[in-house]
Amino acid sequence: MVGVVVLCCVCGLAIGGFVFLGYRLDKGDAVAALTDYLEDVRAENYTAAYDQLCDEAKAGVSREEFGQRFPPPRLVSFRIGDASLADRGADSGYDVEVEVRLDDGQTRTETYFVFSETSDVDRYYICPPGS
Repeated sequence: MVGVVVLCCVCGLAIGGFVFLGYRLDKGDAVAALTDYLEDVRAENYTAAYDQLCDEAKAGVSREEFGQRFPPPRLVSFRIGDASLADRGADSGYDVEVEVRLDDGQTRTETYFVFSETSDVDRYYICPPGS
């Protein structure tokens, strides 16, 4: 009987460990995708940045118009902060805090929602603040 209890505990810990590891890997991938997006914005590579946006952020905005949404001041640096699990409608992902520094000296904190779809778990979508 003790052996059964021990086996159940070990299996439970193993399953919990795999779930936690999956969460950590997914969170790391989401942060990496957001970093790529912000690097593209900083480099003024708006075509690549647009391709990473969620549908809500693309709604009614062409690829060309998207680049015009970044008038001065420009993004010069950023620091990724906390990422926490979040849900928006049918999408589950992460709210990621980012401290951005602009070329006029302003610094502000913004929250981005980053998620992947179940049909393509290797691709992450970025929803900037306000989308």
